[in-house]
Amino acid sequence: MALAVDGSRVCGNGYRSNTKAKDSEVDKTMRAACFEVSTDGAKRLWLNDEVAYPPHRATPVAHRNHFYVDARETGFICVDARTGKIVNRHPHIHEMTSGDHNWTWHVASNNRLVTSGCLLFSTAEEGFRRLPGRLSLDITSGYMCPVKPALADGRLFVRTLNKLVCYDLRKPEGMQVDSIALQVEGLMLD
Repeated sequence: MALAVDGSRVCGNGYRSNTKAKDSEVDKTMRAACFEVSTDGAKRLWLNDEVAYPPHRATPVAHRNHFYVDARETGFICVDARTGKIVNRHPHIHEMTSGDHNWTWHVASNNRLVTSGCLLFSTAEEGFRRLPGRLSLDITSGYMCPVKPALADGRLFVRTLNKLVCYDLRKPEGMQVDSIALQVEGLMLD
């Protein structure tokens, strides 16, 4: 499983049952925890039983003192990296997009999160809410695309089943916001 890193804080699974349950049952016991890591070692800061930590390919991300975790059991949740308190939650990304599989991805940059199915969210500072619109791309998640996209220089690169797609998310010079072309602080929406 992947870890999310915010400075010296690392978010990962803080608990796993020692039972001989099937993998799918053991996965349900995984919960988000944060550890402070230094040259002296690691110390657990918090464990949140309300936030499942996803196994396998789902990858939580860190952005500006918050962790964003999407798991089947508990949904898409924003957690304060310092305290472990839930800022806000949404249904599991797969439920919101009706994707081909419930392995999901999300990336964060410039106070925005882009998720599987190309849904757009604000970050914690803005209430972790779903933004209007979405990028016009078919579902790219699960077995079809079990990897995260890349963000570079204001562009989003996404691998689909048969091609690589690039979205230019930068605001064109001189563009005005109106009802026809919805623009949200650097993320172009259709």
